Amino acid sequence: MRKKIITTINDLKEKNKTTSETTAIVNKNKISYITKNAKEQLKINQNNIIFKRENEEFIHIINFTEGKTIPTNYHLKENDLDIEININTKSIKIEEDRIIINYKVIESDNDYEFIIEMR
Repeated sequence: MRKKIITTINDLKEKNKTTSETTAIVNKNKISYITKNAKEQLKINQNNIIFKRENEEFIHIINFTEGKTIPTNYHLKENDLDIEININTKSIKIEEDRIIINYKVIESDNDYEFIIEMR
């Protein structure tokens, strides 16, 4: 089913907000969409959310698992270089038309709030 979605990433440390609006394909456990910068996909499992972001330059896969710090793989295509980034998922809230993920990037000590709203 196609739905309009609005994604928001709040950088809580720098107090920056990035919002994007697009159309997504929404299934029971999967949301796929394209922003102006990348193809993005969320796979919603019982205990975690796998978020994949890909464009011409990189592939970044994040495993959001509440209460856990998990290393993610940030792959730079041009250099064929993998960079490990540790993400601590503070909370995941899944509602019928909204998903909210609060997380911290350990290396930069930045807290973020990722919101996906479906209409």
